[in-house]
Amino acid sequence: MNNKVKSKNNAKDNVKEIALSAVVLLIYFYHMDLNDSIINQPVWINYTLFLIIDLALSISNFNKLKISIKTLIGISLYYNIALYLFKFSIISYFLSGIMMIPFNYYNIQIANEKSLEIVNCEIKNVSTYSKNRCVFYNFKGNTNVMYGYTPVMEEIKDNGKFKDYCFIVKCRTGLFGSYIMESWRIEKK
Repeated sequence: MNNKVKSKNNAKDNVKEIALSAVVLLIYFYHMDLNDSIINQPVWINYTLFLIIDLALSISNFNKLKISIKTLIGISLYYNIALYLFKFSIISYFLSGIMMIPFNYYNIQIANEKSLEIVNCEIKNVSTYSKNRCVFYNFKGNTNVMYGYTPVMEEIKDNGKFKDYCFIVKCRTGLFGSYIMESWRIEKK
């Protein structure tokens, strides 16, 4: 009887984990869409947030890991430890993306108070494959990718024709040297 109760609780816990994972993924992909409009955002912010969340998860689940270490031996011990570390890293990656959403909105609000800049950028490459339509461009010394499509991309993708065009960005200055892109277009030089 006791085993049936445990298996029902495990099943409920698994359903909760799957539902939570689905919600986290949906929010994360929303964050990725929002993140396309932010140019030159420092990566140290994401890395720091990731490490803080990973450390917090590791500390909060230390007892579970300690029990696993006591009960397992050999290869299964290393497998279980690696599985925990992998699980914590994946969860930390997605949670850090979700926790960046309020920061990104704040960054956008700060940038809306600044004046609009128009920056001409050098186009590095153009991709028009159906699942990966994008423009690689150089914005203030950093190469960035803009996922999107305009018909002119079909004309300039071959034989380096994109070198005769420039990527024009309308943007506002945000926090930590980032820029919030208002709009973009491709024009002949």
